[in-house]
Amino acid sequence: MTLQDLKHGIEQSSDEDKLYLAAYLRHLVRKDDPVYRAELAGRRDEMAAGKRYSLDQLRRVSQSLDSEGP
Repeated sequence: MTLQDLKHGIEQSSDEDKLYLAAYLRHLVRKDDPVYRAELAGRRDEMAAGKRYSLDQLRRVSQSLDSEGP
């Protein structure tokens, strides 16, 4: 698959898929960065210690972001 093929496929994708792909590519670029890895480990530890969000809280944040627009 060429870069041109990838670009064409992305252009044909939904906005949701484009956002997911952007986040995934950002992760791939940063995955070996020690600062990023430490940040992820810290977040994992917070979740393991019980700092989590309910589905209702996440929905409210999502709705708030949707209402702000791009």
